[in-house]
Amino acid sequence: MTTIGQSIDHEKARSHMDEYFTRMKELSTNPALANRLRFMLQEVIDLRRGGWASRKADAVAKPAAQARCVQMCL
Repeated sequence: MTTIGQSIDHEKARSHMDEYFTRMKELSTNPALANRLRFMLQEVIDLRRGGWASRKADAVAKPAAQARCVQMCL
């Protein structure tokens, strides 16, 4: 949903998407569900609420060597 959400969330599919997100909202508040799953659902809900704009500042993939350097240099 994070990958294709923006392209399938349009007027023609609005009623279906609203139903999906209503169910996702219910699941995200279910304490019987694992925390990881609840937070993943909440992230998708927040993405939709924000117009499908990602919160991540650095969305560009980095080469492995550069990523390791950033981790080790800190």
